Order: sequence, then C-alpha cells, then structure tokens
Amino acid sequence: MAAILCLLFIFQSCSKDADLLSDYVINNEKSLALQKYVVNDQFYVTNSNSIILDVLNNDRFNNPQGVTITETSLPENGNVVINSDNTLTYSPKTEVTETQEFTDTFTYTAEEVQEDGTTTEEEGTVTVSNDDVHRTPTSISAKVQKWKKLFDEQVLDDQYQLSLSLSNNLGDLYYLDVSPYVYMFQVTGEDSYMDFAMKLFKNRMDNAIVAKNVYNSNYTQSFNDSYLTWICDGDGVTKQCQENTGEISLNESRAMRTVARMLYVLSKSPSYLERNNNQENFENMLSWFQTNIWNKWIDRGLGHIYRSRTHMASHWAQIAWFLNKITGDEKYRKYYIGWSSGFLEGEFKGESMRKQLREVNLSGKKGYVWNGAWGVMTGSNDISHANAEVELMVLGAEMNDYWTLDDMDALINTFDELIFVSNSWDESTYYIDGSGSGSALWDQGWVQLGRFSQELQNKLENAELLPPYFYYQKIRLANMAYNQAFLEQKLFYPEY
Repeated sequence: MAAILCLLFIFQSCSKDADLLSDYVINNEKSLALQKYVVNDQFYVTNSNSIILDVLNNDRFNNPQGVTITETSLPENGNVVINSDNTLTYSPKTEVTETQEFTDTFTYTAEEVQEDGTTTEEEGTVTVSNDDVHRTPTSISAKVQKWKKLFDEQVLDDQYQLSLSLSNNLGDLYYLDVSPYVYMFQVTGEDSYMDFAMKLFKNRMDNAIVAKNVYNSNYTQSFNDSYLTWICDGDGVTKQCQENTGEISLNESRAMRTVARMLYVLSKSPSYLERNNNQENFENMLSWFQTNIWNKWIDRGLGHIYRSRTHMASHWAQIAWFLNKITGDEKYRKYYIGWSSGFLEGEFKGESMRKQLREVNLSGKKGYVWNGAWGVMTGSNDISHANAEVELMVLGAEMNDYWTLDDMDALINTFDELIFVSNSWDESTYYIDGSGSGSALWDQGWVQLGRFSQELQNKLENAELLPPYFYYQKIRLANMAYNQAFLEQKLFYPEY
C-alpha cells in the first residue's frame, strides 16, 4: 500500500490498530530475558468458540521447519489440542465464558531438531482471556504475508482504479472495484486499505450529476428525474460506451455490489469507525447509496433489478443482501432470497438460481453447470460472467444463509475438474461445462472457493496471474489472502 499512499498523499499510517475485536496475539517482551527461543503468547477471545493458536509464529528458533510442539499442560478453564500443523486449538468452557471474565494459562513445549540430530527444547506460556484489557493486534501468517506483499507491489491496478473513480463516465464505472482493498483491510487490519476503498467511492459520489439535467432522448436510455447518476457518453478511460449510451443499470450494479460489500464491512467495524471522521463518512455514504443507487433503480422499474441474465440479477441480489444486513430492513431480503430460491414477482417470476443449477457427475462427484439465461436448461454460462453468480453463492455459504457447504463442494468440483485445467493464464476453458478455451478469467468469484478447501487453495497458489493489462491481478491476490486468512480463522474484520 505504500504506493497508494504516495499517489494520494492523504492516507493514514499503515501501522496495525490496537483496538480490533478478533483473536489477537502479541509477544510478551518480559519473557526475553528468560527464554532464548520461545516467546510467550497472549490471545484474546470474543466468545466461547474454539480458536486456533499459532504459538510458533513469533518464536525464534534457528530452524523453524524442524520445530514441533511435543506437549502442553492442562488449562483450568478449557481444553487444548495439538494440531498436525503445529498449531493449537483452544476450546474454553462455555459455563465459564458465558458468566464471567476469565483468564486461562497453559504451557507448551517446543522441540527443534537440528540437521545433525541434536535437539533443543524450550517451554512457552500461553495466556487466553476474554478481558478487553488484553485486546492487542495479531501478526498475520507467513502465507497471508506473501499475498499482502504481492498485492502491495501491483501499483498499476491502483492507478487504474483511481482513474476510474475520477472519471464521470458511466462506462468507466463498470470496471470500478473496491473489493480488493476491502478484503485486504479485513485480512490485515490496516486502515489504509479501507481508506483507499472509501476514497474511490467518494470520488464517484462527487462527480455524479442530476439525471434530469442531462436527460437526452437520443440516448439508449435516459431518465428525467432528480436522482444523482452518471452518463455513458464518449470514450472515457475504458471506451465502454460504443453501443449503449445514457444510463445503464448494469454498469452501476457491477461496480456497486463491491461498494455494498465495503459498506457492510464498515458497519461491522466499530474500531475503524471510531477513528477520524470515518463514522460520519460511512453514514453519508450509506444514505447516498440507498438513495442514488438502490432507490433510483427500484423507482425506475423492477425490470432494472430482475434482469434477464442470472449474473446481472445477482448484482442486485448481492447489493440487497448487504443492505439488509446493514440496515435490518426486510424489504431488501426478498431480492436475495428471490434470486436464490425463486422470484415472487417480475418478468422472471418463479425462476431462481437453485432451479437453474444442473447436477453433473464428475468422476463420481457432484458438480453444477448452468445457463446464464433464466429458464434455459441446456448449454452453459461462460466462466467470466459466472463469477458474479459464484461470488453470491459463496457469500451465502460463508454467512450460512441459504447456500450450503454441499453447494460449495459441488462448485469446487466443477471448478477443479472442468475449469481450472492448467496453471497457465491463457489455457483455461471458456464455458462452465469445460468446453471452449480462453484466458483464466475466474479471479472475481471462482477463486473464492479456495476459502472452503485448503487443497484447492494450495493448487491456486501455483496459478499464473493474468497479464497486467487485464487489471485483475489485485482482485486475485486479495481473494487469495482472504481465503487463507479465512481458513486460518484470522480475519481482523468484521468485528462481530
């Protein structure tokens, strides 16, 4: 993110915040005089769920690959298990955490085997507490750190997104995507990522215009109302307005689903909102979004929401899911549930993504294929457009809302068997059913399946990035970082 800071001259320090409500660990510096290799650890827990403790992460052995945890003592207020990857799983006793603040302590013994066969053994102390006094930042794992480094080095995408945000052309809005920076904020806890995401949206808010002031009957579509909007006219940065002009809902929904995600994460991040003017900015952005994105297109007719293609309709269903969770207003929920299990109104009443999915047998495993046109049960959607649909199904499964882990397994099988057939960026299949050939355009949705399978995540680590001119590098890197942190149960945000 250093490059982003230089670009804008406005960002806050990249230092980690000390006020995060997740599982955290710090070095106990008092131990340095007594221990040569092991560093005592302190973890903060927010509830009675089990947590994974990477106690070796901050230890100072000469040969970390040769270190194993051989034993632990018994904690008083919970249980601890040594995992095969040399992490520990701590499970607090529910009757303790639900009734009182508690602090639990236990020890672990780490053994290092040198190349000559000699061993070094040392004991460390772990303290686990649900007392806010002990809330401190955690370090991120080496795997996540790798993705963070790669993400920060890809400055071309940052410049591109900034140019899209400063443009007032609706065609350029189509490719605006704040989600990579939101994911990295969740993964690292660093404010600068969210600062940049908010800046991108704020730029777009500032260059919106009143629709009736630019009404033009010669446009493909134009509206004579008072909502703030953008117009597709002229080349802009991306030259997306060659065929359709005026106001195009698809251009807004594709970008604004990523902004809706940003607003949702903000709504669940009180530590960040407490700093600077973030709370006020969030409230202004949410109000603006509800009025000039959601209400605008609802008032202009349901045909703009219940779109003719599954991926276009998924944009609005995803926006609706986030707005429902942010506001608690049930009026939004029917659009998500409708897309998932059956529309109750509109031209495509009765159609649903669930109905659209066709089960296929993939070497004895269940997979899914589907067409991108409602009600068409032959053929299949292309991989690129299906990203949005997969992204929404992943969101549902991640949040335990309608879509299930069984669905994720089926999608993983489809991706692994039919789509991800090569590590080369230009040797992917083109359609979901494995037919055709093309570039690996699966960075926005399909890649997110790695958060449900460490095996798939490991395979994805070896895949080539798309060339820079695709401008999809950062979304892949951010998703890979998020996948890994999710698998490790080490997300900084959301805080609840």
